[in-house]
Amino acid sequence: MTTWVEATKHKVRLLSHQLSAIKDYVHGIGGDDKMIESLSHQVHLHIDQLYTDELPLSIALDKSDLVFRLEGPGISSDLPSATLIAAQLIGARKQVFNVMKSISGVSSTKRVHMADIDLGVTAFAKGSIVIGLVAVPSPATSTRSASVLLEEDPLLRATQRAIHEIGIVTKHLGKKDFRDRVAEDIPDPRVRDAAIVAVEQFSPTAQSGIEVVSISSKSASGEFARLTRDDRKFLRGVIRRPIAVRKKAASFSGVMREIDLDAHRFELRKIKGLPGLSLRCAFAGEQFKNPESLVNKYLTVSGEVEDSAEGTPRLMMVRTIKRSRLRT
Repeated sequence: MTTWVEATKHKVRLLSHQLSAIKDYVHGIGGDDKMIESLSHQVHLHIDQLYTDELPLSIALDKSDLVFRLEGPGISSDLPSATLIAAQLIGARKQVFNVMKSISGVSSTKRVHMADIDLGVTAFAKGSIVIGLVAVPSPATSTRSASVLLEEDPLLRATQRAIHEIGIVTKHLGKKDFRDRVAEDIPDPRVRDAAIVAVEQFSPTAQSGIEVVSISSKSASGEFARLTRDDRKFLRGVIRRPIAVRKKAASFSGVMREIDLDAHRFELRKIKGLPGLSLRCAFAGEQFKNPESLVNKYLTVSGEVEDSAEGTPRLMMVRTIKRSRLRT
C-alpha cells in the first residue's frame, strides 16, 4: 500500500521530470537560462508547496492515529501562540481519555487514570498548524511492568479504539441523518455519547483564536472533517438530547462520581442491584443548582435510559435527582 509520503515524493519526481523536459525543450530551440527560469517558475512553486505544506501533512497522516489541522488568526502567523497549541494538545488528551474510559469498562472496582495513557506527537508543522498524534503507553505506566509496552495492552487498545470512534463521529458530521449513522456505527450508547462530546470539545469557540479545526484519523483514510463554530452549536444540540435508540424510563440509586460541568455529564456508580456497573448520566445545565455538591453522595436518579444491545443500561438522560439517606 502506498504511503502518503511516497505519494507526495512521487508528485515531486513527476514535477522534476517536467523541469528536465522544459530544459531540454528550451535548449532544443536555442533558448537561454532566462527562458528556462521563466517557464519553470510555476513548477518550482508547486514543488516548494509540496515540501512546505503537503509533505508535513503526509508525514502526519502516515504516522498518526489522529491528525489536527488548525486555522485561524491565533495560529496563522510565523510565531503561532504556544498557549493555543498547548491547550489543543491538553484538550485532545483529555477527550481521548474520556472516550477510552467509556470503552475500557470502568466500574466501581476498577479505576483508569489520565496517567495510564498518553499521546505521542508524531508531526508538527507551521502555516495552518498540523499536529499528528499517536496512542502510546504512558511514561507513568511504563515503569510498572514491561507488559504495558506490548501492543496487546488493553488500555493502549482502548485508546486506539477511542481515536477510531472520534473519527467516525467526524466522518458523519454535516449529514442529515447524523444521529442514525453514528448510532449504527457506534452501537454502544455510552461510547457514542463520549465520542460526540469529544468532537464538540475539539470544535473551535469564538474566543479560541482558531476558526477551523480539521480532523483526520486512520478510519477516515486521510480525509479531513472541518469543524467550525457552527458544528460546535450543532453538536451541543445533540449532546442536550443524547438518547438515540432503545429509550425507556428508569430509576437507579447509586453514588455520583466524576462530574463534568462543561459537558453536563457524571458517572453513577455502586448502583443498587447492578454491582460493578458505571452508568453515564447526562443532565440539563439549568436543571440542577450546584450539581457538583452532589459528588460522592448517594442518589436516586430518574429519566430515560438507553441500553446496550445486550440490555445493559449504558446512558441516561436524567430528569430528577433525589438524595437518598439509606443505601439498602
